[in-house]
Amino acid sequence: MYAVIDLNELAAELGEHFNKREIDTYTGQCTNCWATVTQTMNECPDCKIPVVWLKSRVWEDEFGSAKARIAQLRMVTPTTSSGEYLCATARVQAFSKKSDDIAWAKAEHWFGEAAMRSVVDYVTKDKRGRAAMAHALATARKKLREEKPTKPKSEEDFTPTTKML
Repeated sequence: MYAVIDLNELAAELGEHFNKREIDTYTGQCTNCWATVTQTMNECPDCKIPVVWLKSRVWEDEFGSAKARIAQLRMVTPTTSSGEYLCATARVQAFSKKSDDIAWAKAEHWFGEAAMRSVVDYVTKDKRGRAAMAHALATARKKLREEKPTKPKSEEDFTPTTKML
């Protein structure tokens, strides 16, 4: 969880009262606890969640690119051991989306850790970084679509009804 404060939205809210000469002095409110946050703060002083200012020269001078920080905050740490192995082998910090982590965990559930590690080894022979992650995730999703083992049907699941007779 993180808060994003956009100076353009702040200017739109203030309308004609917005002064461009004093743009570096404006403050915003944390979207979580409504505490006052200045452009020189990287986190909320009350609830301690990360704060990112969009279009702020002061914030970008002090903390770097706002888009890069948002991408970093959105990263999802792997929940499975083969997911950790994938990230380590691909030399990536984490999954970029929660849906990627869920897809990888689902594939590991169906095929096992050894099968997913073999996918990682195959993919990372010639690729590293996000390209390796994308290739591994595409392979896992393809395996789920095409090779997903079905649960064995028992006789209890099939009971004839009068309409079938």
